[in-house]
Amino acid sequence: MVSRFGARRVSARQACPGGTLYRIRLEDTLWNLSRPFGVEVDEILAANPGLDPQNLRVGQVICIPGAGAEPPVPELEPEPEPEPGPPSTCPGGVLYVIRSRDTFYLIAQRYGISLERLIQANPGVDPDQLEVGSRICIPEVAVELPCTIVLRPSGTNSEGIGSGLLWQTDTGRIAVTMAASGLPEPSELDPSFTDYSGWVWLFDQPRPESFRVFMERADSAAFPDTWAGTGVLTPQYSQRILSGDALLEVRALISGLRGPDVLNGDVSQCVG
Repeated sequence: MVSRFGARRVSARQACPGGTLYRIRLEDTLWNLSRPFGVEVDEILAANPGLDPQNLRVGQVICIPGAGAEPPVPELEPEPEPEPGPPSTCPGGVLYVIRSRDTFYLIAQRYGISLERLIQANPGVDPDQLEVGSRICIPEVAVELPCTIVLRPSGTNSEGIGSGLLWQTDTGRIAVTMAASGLPEPSELDPSFTDYSGWVWLFDQPRPESFRVFMERADSAAFPDTWAGTGVLTPQYSQRILSGDALLEVRALISGLRGPDVLNGDVSQCVG
């Protein structure tokens, strides 16, 4: 029996008078070696004090005692290279988590890339055997992640500054973290305004759609005028925002309804 671990290393410079130095290969046993060399297992053990026949190590050098014809010492057979599997990284693109009913053809259409390019980016993935929950690489998306978007005053507002961070979660969805500081109190804009909230606008289709990012005032005396929050986009919106045709906004709220925007920034800032 051959093991890769636990065996005593035998120096290749060891003496083997009248015998042959042999390098252990995968699946070698002393019994299998004794036959072509014409020696007994006990003789091999006697020539190799301390050798554990149940714990041979691939690459280990042992002495095969005895004179006579010596079979050529075979070279180690290279171990087969592991077959490529699903990608763990995706330079210049994003990792996408396979969902029910996904196909390479539909995914390529969603991201505006060719089917051939998608297959080339995933050499270890069988397009006909996609597993729900597995990851593939979507190459050459417009938006490079993670990315920070500067949010500047907009509309009638001239105060404050903010930022929006686009990043990918462990599930492959896109998250948006928004923060704003230096804004006036919402009630200063209008007595009915109570809070600020973030919004993601998607313009990649004829009818714009939006997604709310809930923001709260920072619970810190050092940053009393800072609002921040994180929202995780739906799988569909996660795909669409990567086109770069989107906008981040911070708006005042009127009883939970959108008021005027005070800061905004274009996601095209993330297009490489």
